[in-house]
Amino acid sequence: MPIKTAIQSTALTSDAAVRCFGRRINADRFRGDVAMESMARALFDKRLHEGESIHISLHTFYGDSATNDIKNLMDSFKNAAAGTLMICSVSVRQDDAGKFIDKIEKELNADGLFQMKDMTAGLKAQKTNALFYTDTQPDAKQPRSPFDNTKTFIIMENLTMVRWHMLCSLLKRFLGKWFSEVPMTEDELRNYANGLQQDTPDVFLDAMQAYADSLDLRGMFIREALADFETRFEKERIQALEHEAKQIEKDMDSYEKEILKLMTRKDDVLATLFGYQTREKPAEPMTMNYFLANKNLVLVGCTANNLEFYDFGWFDGWDPDKAKATFAKDHMSAWLEYNKNFGVSDEDAKMLYRALFLKETVKVRLWSHMRLNLRGRNGENVLEVYSGNDCPDTIRNALPNPHHCYNSCPGGNRELINNAMWHRDVIGALEQCICATKGINLTEHASYQYFAKDLFDPRYGAVIYVNELEKFMTTKDAIAWLKEHEKA
Repeated sequence: MPIKTAIQSTALTSDAAVRCFGRRINADRFRGDVAMESMARALFDKRLHEGESIHISLHTFYGDSATNDIKNLMDSFKNAAAGTLMICSVSVRQDDAGKFIDKIEKELNADGLFQMKDMTAGLKAQKTNALFYTDTQPDAKQPRSPFDNTKTFIIMENLTMVRWHMLCSLLKRFLGKWFSEVPMTEDELRNYANGLQQDTPDVFLDAMQAYADSLDLRGMFIREALADFETRFEKERIQALEHEAKQIEKDMDSYEKEILKLMTRKDDVLATLFGYQTREKPAEPMTMNYFLANKNLVLVGCTANNLEFYDFGWFDGWDPDKAKATFAKDHMSAWLEYNKNFGVSDEDAKMLYRALFLKETVKVRLWSHMRLNLRGRNGENVLEVYSGNDCPDTIRNALPNPHHCYNSCPGGNRELINNAMWHRDVIGALEQCICATKGINLTEHASYQYFAKDLFDPRYGAVIYVNELEKFMTTKDAIAWLKEHEKA
């Protein structure tokens, strides 16, 4: 009687054996049984060529879902490498025996594979339902053909330990190529294949032990693990050194550029220093004169480190093409979010926008609150823009610049201001601040949404300057005047 109990371990499944054979010859276990794993290593170890491997896998399926799962598995099997043996175990109830095998056979796409019908028929006689597909066509005149197949796909109902051991003993049929080159010996047939058909596993276990004893497992592991160690180490070291050399070259280029920048900066500093050191007369109070001459500047205070001030001016910094695309073509939906909150209709708001941006019959002033860092270095942000909408009493009839007062952002003038301060050109920096105060980006909702709100908010008072009247009016009064003016 064949062995009915599981063979839990052999000399060819020890830790040392697994380390030696793991990547080259491996097999799944069935209910803890290692017979397939052991026998494959004993049979193929001396038959495999360099670069070849044996991989035996076991897949378990249940009932109706088995058909599609096995079809998908067979698709991957077709692309598998030589030396592949896939075993599918389909568990079914006793009353369904044979039904699923027939269904699977009909629905499988086995193109490119060939059935081993003699195997199927032989097991059928033993009340075992199974299908066998291999990659080489059998010869009808040769009962135990094919002899040079390199992979096999097996589907078996209700795999048991006895059937598992039977499959182990038939490895020569499933992977015939290696045995056509090196035939199975009488000792292998007697001790390996037939050993699994004995009442006890003693013969099989002794054969596995004898084969293991013939091997230097420790030496095999060392040779496999370290055979190309120096080559791999040298290759990786070469790659690391090449990468390091390239990085050093990049760093050198970067340092060279930085040194050139520092040398240029040093020359500028020395030139400026020389100018101060050789000045005969006291420095002209240019900043004081600039503030005195520009009534739109309100000085808050100054120290040796910073200069804080308010600025206001006529709103005239906008893109005329964008204004035409927005207000002339009535694309103003985003500009009409708040006017109704203050009792101004959309039509009246549109009329005011057109008068401001297109006809320019009315004007608005904007203000900002800023501080210049007089000790700022090149590349640093030397301008601080304050948020909030409180301004001195001296600034009347003006709205807060929305980008500055609500977003604390100096906008696109920042680089110009930084550059001016690096060259200690305070007047140039102030000029750029004034330019920033007078502009709004008509494409940036984060800016113009606040302008579209504050313009109609009555708490700001008379902020609309009517050119023809040469006076400021509240928004509602200005709209009323515009409506009467258009009728006239």
